[in-house]
Amino acid sequence: MRLMRVFLRLGGLSLAAGVVIILTWIYGGMRQYPLPDLQEREARQNRPPWPDAGESLTILGDGVELILYAVIGRTILRLRLSPSSRSERELIRLNMR
Repeated sequence: MRLMRVFLRLGGLSLAAGVVIILTWIYGGMRQYPLPDLQEREARQNRPPWPDAGESLTILGDGVELILYAVIGRTILRLRLSPSSRSERELIRLNMR
């Protein structure tokens, strides 16, 4: 029984190693794409260092929306971010009997 378990583990490790080797071979055989043309490279190099004010407000609005969804989920769906108290655990334990 113990020897069988060892062989199963060795087989699983061999299979995982084979998968990694095959994926590495596939990745190594992929073709490398050429660099962007000269106009695209110049456009990237001449970008302004800071985003537009409109983009910054959009990012800020997305952050506020995420916080709003988190608050709604916490209050309406009663998601717990902290463990339950000892008295609640005892009530649950009594109800399960």
